[in-house]
Amino acid sequence: MVADHKYQAELDSLLRIRHQNIVLLIGYCAETKLQVVSQNGEHIMAEVRERLLCFEYIGNGSLRDYVPDLHIFKKEGIYSP
Repeated sequence: MVADHKYQAELDSLLRIRHQNIVLLIGYCAETKLQVVSQNGEHIMAEVRERLLCFEYIGNGSLRDYVPDLHIFKKEGIYSP
């Protein structure tokens, strides 16, 4: 899980970026709620965090069509289609 301060720093950076070659961040949603979960046979209250980023849609096809070596990221576990 990404720490709150790292998420906030990344979000701040993405909101400031304006460049013709970078997809625009349109918005975000960050929600934390309490949920009852079972742990070691006991029921506890746990924070469940959801963080979503919404980027503009670019209809030029997949990045795979433009970057032939994209498969190297898949080996590292960085990229997942």
